[in-house]
Amino acid sequence: DVEVVKDKKALHKFKVTFKADKRTYNGEEQAPAVTISGCADYDADLCENPEVDGSEFDAGTYEAAIFFDSENYSIAETDATTTFEIAPIKLTVEWGETSFEYNGEEQIPQVELSGCIEADADLCANPEVDGSEYDAGSYEAALYLDSVNYTVAESDLKTEYNIEPKE
Repeated sequence: DVEVVKDKKALHKFKVTFKADKRTYNGEEQAPAVTISGCADYDADLCENPEVDGSEFDAGTYEAAIFFDSENYSIAETDATTTFEIAPIKLTVEWGETSFEYNGEEQIPQVELSGCIEADADLCANPEVDGSEYDAGSYEAALYLDSVNYTVAESDLKTEYNIEPKE
């Protein structure tokens, strides 16, 4: 008969810290940074390169988890996940001419956006503006920004404009 004796070593517990650095949309996948302390010197590679699942692309609030495959170490369940945020980029808005003379055609102020990353340059180059009008009068134009990755100041979303009667 063979007697089997189990190794009685306890699993080594270590501390996992998700670095809560501020992330801003950049057009690439992002996840929170992870710091692990408590690994033995000969297992340092395990602590230096942990696998994080939950990388995200767009601005928003997400959950990420660390995966650590080792029989010699354990992670407390409460340390294994975290929420993180990718903040949207705040764009600068500059409204163009807001006074027009009646010409029988649809008119509306143009808007210029700046601050988009290169991959989203078309969004800044061709912003959508609603509220065009034909007749003389006072009106309001509104910027329509359909992207979770960008934001503008509430006060910049609309502008008043006039179409003056033809003299």
